[in-house]
Amino acid sequence: MSTQKVEYDAAMGGRVTLPSHVTTYHYAAGALQEIRNLVADCQETTQRSSKLIFQTLPKHMRRRAMSHHPKRLPRKYRQAHKSQMGKGGNQPVNGKRPSRKYRRRPKNLMREYVRRQRRNVWLETHIWHAKRFHMVDRWGHRLPYASCDKTYRACYRASAEHCLLQDISFYGCVELRGPLDMLREGFARANQSTVWPGDHGPDFSKRTT
Repeated sequence: MSTQKVEYDAAMGGRVTLPSHVTTYHYAAGALQEIRNLVADCQETTQRSSKLIFQTLPKHMRRRAMSHHPKRLPRKYRQAHKSQMGKGGNQPVNGKRPSRKYRRRPKNLMREYVRRQRRNVWLETHIWHAKRFHMVDRWGHRLPYASCDKTYRACYRASAEHCLLQDISFYGCVELRGPLDMLREGFARANQSTVWPGDHGPDFSKRTT
């Protein structure tokens, strides 16, 4: 036998009598239409296999480039999405560029500097010059060409009154060894008018030492 409990409802402003239990079949009859809609949606999702996982999401849950980035999907759909993309031959993007803090570690930084010197060798002062000068490629080196700032007067004043330091470590010395007559003959060929127009070049053949 059910007992009745008297409770106060503030919205109604008085006392009402509420039942102590709910009849199940009456509640199911009231929610019958909702249950039918739920079953229809489940069957439609099962039959509609041509759509991808991210295409079945509501519009308010969709994000840009979800087909390429599984992490933009809800967590419970990510594994199924990766499986679908793998079957279609489109592997989702999993790699992520390391953070700047990781790339600026000493060992990683030196490895990056060595990689960037494959085509042109850097000077010892390259990092300092690269921040302040226009850089050019010359003779297999990466050299500073002109300052980004107006420093001509300052450089002239420093060279005239104090001192001016310049990195010329890219210069190389060439040593020739062999008989003196053969060396004279070789330098004499470089002293021809085709190399020095008007015969104004140095005459190496007349030097004895």
